[in-house]
Amino acid sequence: MKKIVTASLLTFFYLFFSFVATGQKIENVNITPNRVNSPLQQQKPYLFIISIDAFRYDYLDKYAAPFLQKMASAGVRAKSMYPSFPSKTFPNHYTLVTGLLPAHHGLVGNKMLNRITDARYKMSDYEQVHDASWYGGTPIWVLAEQQRMLTANYFWPLTDVKIQGILPSYYFHYTEANTFQKRLDDIVDWMRLPDSTRPHLIMLYFPQVDHAGHRFGPDAPETGAAVTQVDSFLHVMYDAIAATGLPVNFMLMSDHGMKAVDVAHPLQAPEIDGSVGDMVVDGSTVNYYIKDDTKIDSIYTSFLMQNNNGYKIYTKMNIPLKYHYGQVDDWYSRLGDIILLAKTPYFFGKKLSTGEHGFDPYEEPDMRATFIAWGPAIRSGKKINAFKNIEVYPLAAKLLGLQTHAPIDGKGILIKKVLR
Repeated sequence: MKKIVTASLLTFFYLFFSFVATGQKIENVNITPNRVNSPLQQQKPYLFIISIDAFRYDYLDKYAAPFLQKMASAGVRAKSMYPSFPSKTFPNHYTLVTGLLPAHHGLVGNKMLNRITDARYKMSDYEQVHDASWYGGTPIWVLAEQQRMLTANYFWPLTDVKIQGILPSYYFHYTEANTFQKRLDDIVDWMRLPDSTRPHLIMLYFPQVDHAGHRFGPDAPETGAAVTQVDSFLHVMYDAIAATGLPVNFMLMSDHGMKAVDVAHPLQAPEIDGSVGDMVVDGSTVNYYIKDDTKIDSIYTSFLMQNNNGYKIYTKMNIPLKYHYGQVDDWYSRLGDIILLAKTPYFFGKKLSTGEHGFDPYEEPDMRATFIAWGPAIRSGKKINAFKNIEVYPLAAKLLGLQTHAPIDGKGILIKKVLR
């Protein structure tokens, strides 16, 4: 296709992708063969679900993102959106697309342990991340494909995993090497496909704001620059999509916010011997998996005696229900017998980033996320109160006209608030 980029944006493109890690290669789209939209689905509108990782609820105004401010004013804007606990990337991206709390879909952290198999999960482990047995629930792209609606996914976490045996019709393996121009060309090419093969659900993910927030902190000019860059990208993309004349709705959100932490005093979790159990340190949380149940109480008591007040200590049985991070909610037995929760501004780890996340969004407002929506099916100029991110899934299904069958945690409270 003809290149859309103008010369005045060349500097922006360079800056936008200046974070690219060395050694990464450009990825081309993967196409699942023999997929077509059913005649019924060809009549449905189109939905873009966009995630800007760590785009805190106040960044829209704090860093004056002009395009997204305009779209928020024209459509629906939430005061904020509450991530699920823990406010981590993978758990919340998967909650957004399943309508399930982390402990209910099984992805209880960016790092965790399968107590049955002893397998350890972490985001950097390709083999474990692509093992579909970790993931419960029915992601929105799987739901759509089951109902013969084609989907396309550009780097949204876990969309290249064959969950329930299903991959999206169009998808990428994650990289940070794909240029602005390539992303733009790929997206617009999808929208120019024939009715039978054009995706109706398109999911996009952008990590730039998260990268800047971790490295420089949420109040740094570099984080503001990342917000400006993503905002500019989305403006160009939106104009290109609008030129197709298709009825496209947009939902833009984030998985969590960002908090400046005390990098000078990282928390050190109590160690346990391997013969006693295993521990998983995941920044804001530490889970201890004790092999002998009779030792849980004594270990818990010993931890209480050495607590330095930088974290809370619970067992899986007495952790407050508000976290949905204990025995009652642990559907997949992924949580530890003893659980440590960091108190802001403290964080577990040997060397901390300037900005971090993972805390409870009700206790720490800086964890709260962004949500805006606009398009022909969306109300105009409406502001709504904060809501839980489990509500995104039923709204997306309604926008696409998809039927949901399995129980979810979302109640559908956004449907009347957001849709015309």
